[in-house]
Amino acid sequence: PGKPLELSAVKQDGTFDWADYRNKVTLLAFWSVDSEASNRELFFAKTAHDRYRDRAFEVLVACTDEKHAELQNLLREQGLPWTVVPRGAEGATDSLTGALGVRAAPFSILVDKQGTVLSIRAGGSALSQLLQKEIGPPIKPTGELTCLDLASRANQKMTVQMHNGEGSDLREFPRGTQVFSGVTFDVKDAVIQWSGKSLQDRPTSVEGIPVGRAFDRLFLLHGTGWNAEENAQIGEYRVHYQDGTVEVVPIL
Repeated sequence: PGKPLELSAVKQDGTFDWADYRNKVTLLAFWSVDSEASNRELFFAKTAHDRYRDRAFEVLVACTDEKHAELQNLLREQGLPWTVVPRGAEGATDSLTGALGVRAAPFSILVDKQGTVLSIRAGGSALSQLLQKEIGPPIKPTGELTCLDLASRANQKMTVQMHNGEGSDLREFPRGTQVFSGVTFDVKDAVIQWSGKSLQDRPTSVEGIPVGRAFDRLFLLHGTGWNAEENAQIGEYRVHYQDGTVEVVPIL
């Protein structure tokens, strides 16, 4: 970190030019098609790209196996126009991994707009934190923001232990008007707590929370009491519209 990064490689459809990524914060991701860990990294990179693509953030993928065409097709199926540098071509991924000391996939490097390395550990949830520090909050809401009052559905005081184990409360969580990831929330003294595999004495669902208005975006503030595997779905939100349609938002 802190040193300039200079790359020279050949992409699948022509000459690669590292200068094209100047003035952009760039994630250089070394992935393998057959690596489950690389597939998980794709989720984090796609999420970051969805949030920051209009704010000079780009992703460059270096394929570490012989299946660069499959990797390119996988990205295209998800609507991701990222360049894939294949392995084996002259000056391609093999030279990059050797020059950068990459020993296995996935491996993620984040570079700033001037081409200086910000981090060589930019994978997983760390990517979001690094981008917030370098670019800013991922969301900049516009228009009128209305906070929904959930007090009538709250079933857990933030000062009371939420499950077994000392310190399993939210007494130190800031109250009142707070901004998280660029979104303003009105934090009260209680929360809605659902049950889970390790907590059986809470409701399995909370239904019928009224919104009663049209909206462009719905922001939700939530957390978990235990760890789960990355990308594992632990719950879902269901948004019921006036026309009878329902949109399901998975909680990962």
